[in-house]
Amino acid sequence: MQETSIAWLKWNFNQYKSIQTKSFSMIPENIMQELQEELSRIPEYENIRNLIICIINNIELKKCKYCGKTLKYSKSFTGHKKEYCSRNCVSNSNEIKRKRQ
Repeated sequence: MQETSIAWLKWNFNQYKSIQTKSFSMIPENIMQELQEELSRIPEYENIRNLIICIINNIELKKCKYCGKTLKYSKSFTGHKKEYCSRNCVSNSNEIKRKRQ
């Protein structure tokens, strides 16, 4: 995304504790298009709201500890925070193997 777009998002959304989808109507069309392109490029954000949260807070999505694949937003930051992308990676992880011994 362009730096000017990121700056606009930070300026306009940093003041809100929660970002509601109804506030998307205030986003200029060119910035919304950039957000949609970024979401298409990195679908692990799952939706535009999550993408905006990550942008304004300088957060990167986590990577799987075993294979390095980008974790989905919901696995990275909500509920039980996950460190692996699949059960297969969990079972192949040396860290988990050591804990089981």
